[in-house]
Amino acid sequence: MSTTSQFRFYLDGNLVSDPLNWDDFTETIERDDTIKGLLPKYEVKLNFSGGGYEYLYSQYKQNGFCKLVELKIDYRCGGGYKTALNGYIFISDCKFNLNKCTVECDVIDDNYGARIYNNKSLKAKLDVKYSKNGVEITPAAINIMSIYSTTNTFIENCTTFQIKEVFRYLIDFMSDGKVGFESDLFTIPAGITAQTAGWLYLVTALELRLNNGDIPNVSFQEVFAEVNKKYPIAFTIISGSDGRPTMKIESEDYFYKEIAALRLNSIQDLQQSFNNELLYSSIKLGAPESDVIGSFPPIRFLAFAPEEYQVQGECNIDKVLDLTGIYIADSNIIEQLTATDRSNEQYDKEICFIESIFGAASQITNSFVTLTTPMYYNANLTNNRVAERYFVANNIAYYLGNNDQAFLATNTANQVIISAANAYTQDPITGIYSLSASSYVSFQDDSTPPNFDTTGTYDNTTAKYISPADGVYGFESVVKVSVRFVAFQVRYLNSRVRLVAELFDASGTHVSDTPFLERNYDGIQGGDPAVTDSIDFVTPVIYMPATWGVKIRIDIFNDISPPSQPPPTLYNNQTTFIITTGSTFKTAFIQNGGGIYVYKNPNNYFVSRFEFQQPLSNEKYEILKLDLAKGIEFNHDKINNKKGWIRKLSRKYATSEMNWELISQINFSS
Repeated sequence: MSTTSQFRFYLDGNLVSDPLNWDDFTETIERDDTIKGLLPKYEVKLNFSGGGYEYLYSQYKQNGFCKLVELKIDYRCGGGYKTALNGYIFISDCKFNLNKCTVECDVIDDNYGARIYNNKSLKAKLDVKYSKNGVEITPAAINIMSIYSTTNTFIENCTTFQIKEVFRYLIDFMSDGKVGFESDLFTIPAGITAQTAGWLYLVTALELRLNNGDIPNVSFQEVFAEVNKKYPIAFTIISGSDGRPTMKIESEDYFYKEIAALRLNSIQDLQQSFNNELLYSSIKLGAPESDVIGSFPPIRFLAFAPEEYQVQGECNIDKVLDLTGIYIADSNIIEQLTATDRSNEQYDKEICFIESIFGAASQITNSFVTLTTPMYYNANLTNNRVAERYFVANNIAYYLGNNDQAFLATNTANQVIISAANAYTQDPITGIYSLSASSYVSFQDDSTPPNFDTTGTYDNTTAKYISPADGVYGFESVVKVSVRFVAFQVRYLNSRVRLVAELFDASGTHVSDTPFLERNYDGIQGGDPAVTDSIDFVTPVIYMPATWGVKIRIDIFNDISPPSQPPPTLYNNQTTFIITTGSTFKTAFIQNGGGIYVYKNPNNYFVSRFEFQQPLSNEKYEILKLDLAKGIEFNHDKINNKKGWIRKLSRKYATSEMNWELISQINFSS
């Protein structure tokens, strides 16, 4: 089939005849789990004859085999042409047939494949102002960081580099400055003092020990892999604001945007299967370079040591998600390098992660139990924080013993939290009526089966669990609620509920609230039946010294919209918020018995795979490629829409034929 009028081919801007096998040329867009990239690939070689052959062979003779030739393909659109593909051909990848005057060429994309892929393992010192090919580039910006000892005493200034700046420099180094870099994840938001991934820095162990201006010598591949073992990341290539192709590195969940790029209706022969290779049986955390000697206690899961945990489930395969890294993050090693053992040369060739706080001083986290010294480094790089960030198909667990400190308690009577008539306070500006309430949840029965409390660690009277020994604990509570609003005037109730696990010291003094769970009940109209719900609240693992306690607290914030007509009163309006029977409170993890360390919802795991064939026009394909992170809505019956994200797409340019492989999760595909 001749496509001369449909497509045009340019080599370094020179129009040449169509390749002999153009009908088979295919672009593949693939989510590559190995390099963590969402990128185009070209798996079919182009075979040029005539003017294409002559131009490529002349480039070889004039410039040698290292010449990079620009390939541009345009397609007819209306009365003109639009660009379908920008890529490159390496002369070194060409196979010339000197008798037939044809040349077979590999095609690579114009950004990652051409500029970065073959250079990703090259190491560079971050203060050098030249790229691999001698092009002048901007060195990585140095951050002089104030390092404090674990007793919170200033000791020295160190030469460190923010991760975003490290990536920017290494991409410049590999691409001679021709590929840009963007990242929201590693950008420190203006005016934000909360700890984020942007506060992550690189520093050499030698610099921590001697403060001699030592500069990291690293490769893009190495840094990307090590950061990915702490924060799940991926990348794609976009068109940057300065016109350059730009590598965008973001958190992995960024590449599953819920907004859809397009919808495909009435798909024929839609097939669903599952990516079994992602059903890990275990997860490895930590790093070989760790030390139990130091101020940071060697607490299972809350420290930095190498550990392996089970991923629950019955359909997993014998495959490990290995997140063990080679860069030093252990607080005790950093303590040795900066304070307690500065003559130890053991780690001098190693690279360290260190978190900064507010761009000035190293991250010194609070003690597990108090606000006193000793203080610690790298609060967000401990094994538990890493495990919380990563996708796995089920709960992360490890069982140590007989669970003999466990309990399960339920409530045996309804607990009325709010029963208020005319108790709301009106905002004079908005007219909204508000009422808040807070209460500990009562769980009165820990003895009637299936309830139990094997060693008396739970107190029915105070609804508090008391830790029997120093260690780590986790809890789960299911709170059943009933919300009702009775009104004789037209208005709506918006109720926000917050569940908190409150931590107390041995004297009963409040210490902290764990990260809380919120649930909203909006638009309840007067006269509607009661809204009922069951809220499953799971705490992260908590460190508790012996005799410390945990209780479940519920906070309620009610807003009632102003009436449609004056007077703005609440006469004869009644709100009820009740915790109903059947609510539970239990241990999920016990210091000497193990259990579930991190809860994961299988419904959120991207393991469903959908495959089908359906052509796509050039115009819609361009829309799809504008943002590869967007979802794709699809159905086989015009009714039951599902949503998936690119796993692998293959499209023939000449015919628009397209093979689709999308990934999804239960929430979007059932």
